[in-house]
Amino acid sequence: MARPSRSSSGGAALLLLAGALAPPAAGAAELQLVPADQFPPAHLRAVENPPDRWSKVFAARRELRLFWNGGASYDVQRLTEDGWQTISTGAGSGWTSQRLARGTELRLVGPEGASSEPLTADTVVSPLSIARLAGEPGALLGAQVVDIGLDGSANPWTASLGGGVARVERDGLQSLNLGLSEGLPSERVVAVAPTDSGAWVGTAAGLVHVGVDVQDRRSMAFQVSDVIGVPEGLPDAYVQALATEPGIVWVGTYRGLARLDHGGLDTVLQPWSVFSLVRGSDERIWVGYEGLLGLPEAEPIEGIDTELDVYDVEPLPRTGTLLATLQQGVVLLSEGETRPVWRGSASEGAYALARVSGFYLAAGASAGMVSLAPSHGVLRRWGLEDGLPSTVVNEVVPDLPWTEDPAARMAVNARAAWLGTEAGLAWLDPVLEQQRVAPSSRLPAGVSWTHVSRRGSRRHLVGPQGLAFLGPELPRDGQRVERIGTEAREVLRQGSTWWVLREDRVEQLPLVGRDRHHHVPGPLRAAVLVNGVPWVGGEQGLFRYDPSERQFQRVAGVGPVSALRAGEGGSVWAIASDVVLHVERDFSLRPYIGTHRPLDLAPAGGIIWVGTDNGIDMIHAQSGEVMDLLRTADRKVAVPAVAADGQGGCWAGTDAGQVLHLDTGLLGGASVFDLTSVEPPTVLAIEALDDQRVWVLSDQGVFAVWRPRTPGP
Repeated sequence: MARPSRSSSGGAALLLLAGALAPPAAGAAELQLVPADQFPPAHLRAVENPPDRWSKVFAARRELRLFWNGGASYDVQRLTEDGWQTISTGAGSGWTSQRLARGTELRLVGPEGASSEPLTADTVVSPLSIARLAGEPGALLGAQVVDIGLDGSANPWTASLGGGVARVERDGLQSLNLGLSEGLPSERVVAVAPTDSGAWVGTAAGLVHVGVDVQDRRSMAFQVSDVIGVPEGLPDAYVQALATEPGIVWVGTYRGLARLDHGGLDTVLQPWSVFSLVRGSDERIWVGYEGLLGLPEAEPIEGIDTELDVYDVEPLPRTGTLLATLQQGVVLLSEGETRPVWRGSASEGAYALARVSGFYLAAGASAGMVSLAPSHGVLRRWGLEDGLPSTVVNEVVPDLPWTEDPAARMAVNARAAWLGTEAGLAWLDPVLEQQRVAPSSRLPAGVSWTHVSRRGSRRHLVGPQGLAFLGPELPRDGQRVERIGTEAREVLRQGSTWWVLREDRVEQLPLVGRDRHHHVPGPLRAAVLVNGVPWVGGEQGLFRYDPSERQFQRVAGVGPVSALRAGEGGSVWAIASDVVLHVERDFSLRPYIGTHRPLDLAPAGGIIWVGTDNGIDMIHAQSGEVMDLLRTADRKVAVPAVAADGQGGCWAGTDAGQVLHLDTGLLGGASVFDLTSVEPPTVLAIEALDDQRVWVLSDQGVFAVWRPRTPGP
């Protein structure tokens, strides 16, 4: 079952559409999901093919692909200085261009010369595309695995937040990944349900079917068919849960449940947020939402509080039903009453359940994987220390092949299970305590990276998963990199020495010689190298490393520090006590007070760009004058990350998942880029290469944003 990624609708009335569960009456008009004569076709979209080498991430030319609903063919035109030019005739969905200038406008030409609106592919490279470059062939590209379904050969299909959908070989060593460039409408995939011919995939932008043509182990073709969304009758485009039975697909969305069959698409339950869909041994479909519903009767299950969010349902052979819930963890429902089995992780409850080897496994979010007996409670826990990719577990499914016969599935007791974690996919045999982890990319989509620093052409990334690198070149001192681990808050490198910022200390790791641990009053939050000398800051103030004393010295007069940047002439810029502060080489202090709380800053010569909780401040260092930019009165626009572009301008990331570029003197206004159209990420850091190219770190992974200097083909 899929881990919910949105809050439930709450407080809305329940609506059951009469007759929605009955088969269509004879002669009733069937719902045409894809009208044959519709032009322009539904869900028409243009995407860039991902770069195949690091050197092409910011290339000015890229192959473009067009996708649309239906099997009709059309001519494709592009806009040139001389007008629209036909570049392909009789193209079908999935058509791929030659390399074209990024920003080129395309359109379809249909019957009798009718044309679609111009299309322009987004010039933002997604975390999934970055993951392809950083991973070995066959690596799993999505980190946050939130749903797993097994096909008829017991190969797992994974849904990941930001990483698309993947079909993984049963041995876990090879993955085939699908994203925007393969036709998905979104790379935020929340649910997957394999069938005998492929899989139904629930994304944040609609439901799609992926067909698979398997010729042999090394030859497999995917075909993403029509996108089904709100225009086709779904209650909401955000598809959170799926279940299949012969001729029927049940689709749980953020705002209701729908049934798709040969008669069309009908809304069954509205407007509740559907978290789970499970086929039980009693032939009913169990619907987990704010409560529990049984289909086809469409009656709420007695004994379930309507304030209880049900994430998964596991029928027991005789004694009742186990439920995974947000508020109460795992509970046992029996004869109309519930009793607790395991309270779950703090504030997260339990996400999924599976029957394995005579007991039950629960995906316990940050509590890891837990084995349970309904009568005895917790038997054992598994986490990172036991060989799992992460202690945060979102999903668990028994290792059994897909079948349309629920009775046959209930009759078999699996010996092992597949686990979806926040750091990838794993297979676990809880009896023999054996596990396998599917290989993943070095920069998988869905991983939160919080800091970036530069050394030559390589960028160091730091986050909860440890240390990673942007670019093909890996450091030679791999042993030192391995020792940095996953607890680093920031990593700096000067020559052959690594400086690692921990919660309450700084570790000095030279390539040659003895490691040193410098205890600094914490918690520490930020670090920067200034002329080769480390400065660190945190809740206890600002500290500078004294090479002669071989220890960190406190800088007097500086309060809690949240950000540090190198200034000119050996000086430091800091955000301390919610004030922008300039620390001169002689440790004299000059504060700059703006009207809003500063979040990040970027020195650019005589101008200091400051991201605040409502817009951007531009500070003139000499005069102290502060200019407010991007302010709004009705809704604040927080700017948690800024970076100087090297030309006097500024890159900025907002809390709405947008990246802005402001040029020198603001004469050209602002360029705005949406990182993704659905479920915007939280921007955490920005590293600018120049005024045209920037790396963006977010809670969904690494984006690359390319800003064309001049629009046009």
